[in-house]
Amino acid sequence: ESRHIESLKTQKQLLDHNISSGLSGKVAELSPVTDIFMDRVFWAKDLDKPALLAIVSSFEACIYSAHEHIPIHERMIIIQSGLCTTSNGVLGCGDVYGIRSVLLETVHLIAEYPPFTLSFTDLLAMKKGILKDICCQFPKADERLRKAQVRTAVWRSFVVKAQGIQHDLDLIQKENRKLKSVTPMLRHTGSHYLGNGTPRKPGKEYVSFGRLR
Repeated sequence: ESRHIESLKTQKQLLDHNISSGLSGKVAELSPVTDIFMDRVFWAKDLDKPALLAIVSSFEACIYSAHEHIPIHERMIIIQSGLCTTSNGVLGCGDVYGIRSVLLETVHLIAEYPPFTLSFTDLLAMKKGILKDICCQFPKADERLRKAQVRTAVWRSFVVKAQGIQHDLDLIQKENRKLKSVTPMLRHTGSHYLGNGTPRKPGKEYVSFGRLR
């Protein structure tokens, strides 16, 4: 596996330093990663071709051993082989993770947690900083990603707010269940004895008067 990663890194260095940008873009266009990226990343569909190929070319090969957390802070990853688990389920070959978190700046809106590898996992990763640099080179791509960023931030805000409301409702329901469990005990105790300890006779109504002075 490590030899495979070194081979991928060598190939990328060759593309970066020894061939023209036009030919490098052609290689990226023919890569299966481009099809995965277009199919799985919602904000990639309206990108201009040069910007799209520049983004795909910026991914770097990484490998993680089994039972290891994959750093996802300000990163987007594409799984090439292996399995890892997240809060949303299991990721496998062709799955993309970090699609929204790579756009967001507000920390509390980011809900994608580090995946945990179940086996040796081979993946491609792109950092947020590189995506920003590409957007500076392609103004139309910057505009497209800005719209996606705003939509994602608004959607995540609604989700976070709804989760807060649900949390409050759960606390209220928990308190109500406690009260319901205590009320029958109070009724049971109060239904058999008067205030002075005298047994209450079934079927007879009692009226309590305050002490006259």
